[in-house]
Amino acid sequence: MEQAKQVQEIHGLLQASNADGRNGWYEACDGIGKPAGFVNDVARAWELAKKNYKNEPGETLVLLFRYALMRTSINSMASNVPAELVGALVEKEVWSPAQGLAYAQQAQNPWQRAVCISKIVPHMPESLLPEVQKTVGQIKEAAYRSYVLGKLAEKFPQLWSDVLVAIGQIQDRYGDHRDSTQGFSYRAYALQKILDKLPADYLSEALVIARQIENTDDQALALVTLSKQLSKLLPEAVAATREIASSYYRANALRELSKQQPKLLPEVIAVTREIADESERVSALRELSKQLPPELLPEVIAVTREIADESERASILCELSKQLPELLPEALAVTRKIADEYKRASILCELSKQLPELLLEALAVTRKIINEFSRASILCELSKQLPPELLPEVLAVTREIANESPRASALSKLSKQLPELLPEAIAVTREITIESSRISMLRELSKQLPPELLSEALAVTREIADEYSRASVLHKLSKQLPELLPEALAVTREIADEYSRVSVLHKLSNQFPELLPEALAVTREITFDFFRAHVLRELSKHLPPELLPEALAVTREIVNGSSRASILSELSKHFPELLSEALAVTREITSESERVYALSELSKQLPLELLSEALAVTREITSESERASALSELSKQLPELLPEALAVTREIADESERVYGIQGMSKQLTPELLPEALSIAIELKDESSRAVALSNLAKYLPEALLAKALEMMWQIQDPYFRSRALRGLLPYLMKLTITFADWTVMLEVLAYQNRKNLLEELPDICPIILELGDEQAFSDILQAVRDVCAQWP
Repeated sequence: MEQAKQVQEIHGLLQASNADGRNGWYEACDGIGKPAGFVNDVARAWELAKKNYKNEPGETLVLLFRYALMRTSINSMASNVPAELVGALVEKEVWSPAQGLAYAQQAQNPWQRAVCISKIVPHMPESLLPEVQKTVGQIKEAAYRSYVLGKLAEKFPQLWSDVLVAIGQIQDRYGDHRDSTQGFSYRAYALQKILDKLPADYLSEALVIARQIENTDDQALALVTLSKQLSKLLPEAVAATREIASSYYRANALRELSKQQPKLLPEVIAVTREIADESERVSALRELSKQLPPELLPEVIAVTREIADESERASILCELSKQLPELLPEALAVTRKIADEYKRASILCELSKQLPELLLEALAVTRKIINEFSRASILCELSKQLPPELLPEVLAVTREIANESPRASALSKLSKQLPELLPEAIAVTREITIESSRISMLRELSKQLPPELLSEALAVTREIADEYSRASVLHKLSKQLPELLPEALAVTREIADEYSRVSVLHKLSNQFPELLPEALAVTREITFDFFRAHVLRELSKHLPPELLPEALAVTREIVNGSSRASILSELSKHFPELLSEALAVTREITSESERVYALSELSKQLPLELLSEALAVTREITSESERASALSELSKQLPELLPEALAVTREIADESERVYGIQGMSKQLTPELLPEALSIAIELKDESSRAVALSNLAKYLPEALLAKALEMMWQIQDPYFRSRALRGLLPYLMKLTITFADWTVMLEVLAYQNRKNLLEELPDICPIILELGDEQAFSDILQAVRDVCAQWP
């Protein structure tokens, strides 16, 4: 048809619906497993339509928008199909690999695209590889691209060189950013993940990457990883590992190397011995015990015996015995010497997993545990291992526990295997003398109680002597049984502890507002400063005007600066004269984040005469992001601070916080400062951050700077992030001269989104269509929307 120059017939074919109202050509392509062919046909029709703009501008604009809408409709389908489902559909041959790839190609989020492709790789023929490589090449983020290339190389080994090139391009993340980044967030981790599949021919390339890593710990990890396959690298890996400052991490890395070079094990033991933190030393010993030869056991046992904590020492001996059964007698002997019955019973319980005959001994030792809570805890653990024939004996030991609280707890656990114990458990709960324990036990039991025992639980609640506990439970029960509210209020008024009484009164005031004066009066009586501040902060949000003076008096008695400033700020909405006092208190707050928060809240209310003092407090803040945030807030009243705020924002190291800084002050920026703000946005290396920053600034930019922002948007390589930036710029582009050529390129970028986003942009697109076409063109576009949405519902 294209060769015959049947252009209108091509456009008609791509628009036609089948008998089911769906797009006929798409369904035909999808039916033979080639949905990508439909996308390619749309691209060809797009080019044909562009050529006709001079003859039919309105019709051309409608066709281009229709094709963009088709693309976004397919994108929406792809984004709604999880990567796991795409893989499963291809695996079960519901879809062909080409169909799976077509869906992956339409996923506009680059990480989602990478995962989708990874899921279809095991079922993908080599004939599809060129198209897959093209798609993967469009993923600009090396952390994602290296991940999916690694999956591809497992099936197509000729790609390993591409994998290593991508790994070498990864920008290593650190701290929280490392954990939050998907894919391969740092080079050492990437090398670690691919090593067991990397052919030997590529190890030298991997070694070059490892040696380029500047971070000492990361480089040691990479070298240790590579040395598993590259024995000549062992000396270098050992040398790098010995430079790791932390004894714990150095011991772990040396332990990995010792799997290839066992002669390192004595050094590993020596470094492990140096670990100051006993819990870390125990952790390292536990891992080390899995690979020790018999001749080194005495030294490890010596290190173990140096552990001061008996339970940790016994735990390691027990761990060693799992690897070397011949140590069981010694481990058992050491365990039997532990004076503390609870610790001895705990280790016996663990050892009984290897020596079941110890269960009776563990039970006997458990019987001797003096602390009944500890005894109940071990009984609960033992009950999980004991055969049915021993449960009666556990029950007998349980019934010997004099303290009702642990006895009820153990009975509750046993009742999961012996449900007939529930009535006994609730009866014992009734006898618990400590109300908090009885309440705790009631809550635990209530998860298992059948309806016929709930009335018994209510009866137990009413017997609780402590008014706070009884009122709390009655209040909770009143949500299901409203008739209990009067009883809950009566009990609340009998609570002696002021904090407890006001806490319940505050909860009840949601149903009885007339209780607020009483709650405030009780708040004043709370002795502990922190509790008084906590309650007052909550109460001040609900107090009527006549109670505010009393609330202020109570506030001034609070010692904690952050708490007092917070409440003063709230109260100053009613008493402006308090602002000076609130600012003075704010200056004394130690935590910078809390100080900034207090300043931000105060600055909204401060009069001009107090702003200079607030500025002095702000300039004392050392963190750039916190200082920039506070300056931005103050500049709403003191615009002359904006240059300083902007300068501080540029110094923020974390790019996501820098974007947040620009966003916070963008509404206030003067025309003279906008070039500086745009410069900060353009300098952002992360494309996602740059897209967000450009979008946030767009509405404030004059024509010249908007053109510059648009130019910078085109430099964003990833189409997904580029479309995000263009979405932000789109509402303001009528300030510029938009040609037809400009618009076609923009519409191609917008077609990388899902359909919902494109439809939301119609109001912003309308002026451009009217400028390049006419009202009829926009009307026809609305009809095209109805058509396409019907074909892809």
